[in-house]
Amino acid sequence: MKFFKGTFEAALVQAEQEQKKVFVDVYTTWCGPCIVMQETVFPQPEVGEYF
Repeated sequence: MKFFKGTFEAALVQAEQEQKKVFVDVYTTWCGPCIVMQETVFPQPEVGEYF
């Protein structure tokens, strides 16, 4: 999964141009489930293809 780095407004513009939805990942550095998602779920190619 490729994460967009920029403003939320710019993400909305790009998503509209590419006819995609915006996935918002809210996390903290101390959140155990967040770390697991970052390390095991987000790198999976099928997750990136879905989003």
